Amino acid sequence: TMPNARVAVIDDDRMVREMLELGLSREGYEVRTATDGLAALELVKVFDPELIVLDIMMPKIDGVTLLPRLREITQAPILMLTAKGGTEDKVRSLSSGADDYLVKPFVFEELIARLQAKLRRPQGAYLSSERSARRPYLSSERSARRPYLSSRAERPATCHPERTALLSVIPSGAPCYLSS
Repeated sequence: TMPNARVAVIDDDRMVREMLELGLSREGYEVRTATDGLAALELVKVFDPELIVLDIMMPKIDGVTLLPRLREITQAPILMLTAKGGTEDKVRSLSSGADDYLVKPFVFEELIARLQAKLRRPQGAYLSSERSARRPYLSSERSARRPYLSSRAERPATCHPERTALLSVIPSGAPCYLSS
């Protein structure tokens, strides 16, 4: 277990929330919960979880609608945990920003295994191509090896000389994502 990894559980079903909070806490996770989409947005901003477990059917904002809004504020892996087991629901969720999908009823050990697998991957691995296109990154001009800050429009970047020197070891044109 990743000790003290922060997990946000977002589900309107009290029994599911309490069971996950107890079970995940016993596994060494720090758990916070929310009962609906609006509370979830606030929780994620304040708690900054390393993992998110999200239900689809919730009041105020459903899970699938919430996914793109969550992706604007976090790169944390999101595992959908829902009673909706149809292929269409899975595809919509995964296409909207979810990283994994588990159908209720579920086996707790499988949930833990999936969460641990997500924690083993570097956080940058969760950037979708759409997010990567919007997130600023440093690239270089092929001939002069001058740094450029790229997002929608390329513009020259101001870098310390030592950082600019790093561009010589980065393949030309390869993106280097900037952390916030």
